[in-house]
Amino acid sequence: MNEFWTKEKLGKHPQLAAEAERLYKQYAMCDADKLLKRLKESKFRFGNYGPVSWNNLLLKANLDDCLQPEFIDAALKVTTAQPAIGKGEFLFASLFDNVGFAKQHGDLIDLTTKKMTEVKGIASSLSNGYSKNYIQLNNNTLINVFRHFKLTPPSKLDAQACKVLSEHIADERSLYYVLEAFRNTIVAKRPVIESAMSSYMNRTKKNLLLTIAAMQLYEYLHTEQASYFLAVNTDKFMCFETPNTVYQAADILTNFSIDDWTVGNRGFKITLK
Repeated sequence: MNEFWTKEKLGKHPQLAAEAERLYKQYAMCDADKLLKRLKESKFRFGNYGPVSWNNLLLKANLDDCLQPEFIDAALKVTTAQPAIGKGEFLFASLFDNVGFAKQHGDLIDLTTKKMTEVKGIASSLSNGYSKNYIQLNNNTLINVFRHFKLTPPSKLDAQACKVLSEHIADERSLYYVLEAFRNTIVAKRPVIESAMSSYMNRTKKNLLLTIAAMQLYEYLHTEQASYFLAVNTDKFMCFETPNTVYQAADILTNFSIDDWTVGNRGFKITLK
């Protein structure tokens, strides 16, 4: 399998070649030569599409007559701590010839185009916890923002807190103040905040929680220099191109449940619905 699991594909995870070979042998429905040929032919098309059920992935990879369906569940369970591999990353690398593990930034890389992809699983934070580019939510921020509007500060930023806060946003100046306070990165801010303001004001239903989360998603993908965003849960996955505006990021997040942003964390947690 060295032709498939190249050094470039393995990135910082050379040990995973042996794990992949073990799973291929356990779940193979054809001989090794046929499986290798099919794996080399299998390409993943990054872009905007989905949701796709895990039950259909082997068919899409043209490997449904080479690997048993149980391979999917087994591969989804393969994760690592440091360097980290999250749920689903090993599965895509193990089925598609052009998908590998990124060496520098990003989770996965398209080995053909060299474009990076960020992967998020269940209750994943809109940040990179290992990067100094991201800011933790603290009590002082919550206190300052809510007291600015003469409101009782909450213990976390969630849907209810955002609803209360939005009822007191009277103009663009106050909206800018709130969005600036709840950014979670240290990169250049004004263009992003203005994009978030436009998203908030131009949507039929004003949704502050969605807007702040979309701002964080937009900044996260651009900070990590990702071209694509791959989201997975227990049943399916979806793939998205990195948004060009916060409005587009908000459209992406309509496919997700947005959890709260708690003190000490570096961003909202999201889960593909």
